[in-house]
Amino acid sequence: MSSDDREGSENNSEVAVASTSAEELNSDTKTKSVLKFITWNTDGLHREHLIPRAEAVCKTILNEQADIVFLQEVVPQSAEYFRNHLTDYQCLFGNEEGYFIGTLFKKSTVSYKGSQIIDFPTTMARNCLKVNV
Repeated sequence: MSSDDREGSENNSEVAVASTSAEELNSDTKTKSVLKFITWNTDGLHREHLIPRAEAVCKTILNEQADIVFLQEVVPQSAEYFRNHLTDYQCLFGNEEGYFIGTLFKKSTVSYKGSQIIDFPTTMARNCLKVNV
């Protein structure tokens, strides 16, 4: 967006959003001109309304047609929900005990090459999920 566009839209409540048409998708190389990603803290540590929150996460991912999704505070129950309701996505999670992180990617637009869990030696049982796509 040029400085003229920014200045002209100061009082404008519309936001420009990048999108990709089917014609822009190159099915041979699984590439497109725009990569959409979402990051979301799913608040899995608070068990109240866990499934409605997981449902809202799934609905948003599908509506936005995200290519890659990073999730925090996932718990086993929500991980299972994501796997069952986001079947067009590869769902990878850190150690599936307590709460953990997850990376989801759309199978039709992102090529999976491998993953690795890297442990961090802390008392909070945290780790890093390295995903090669």
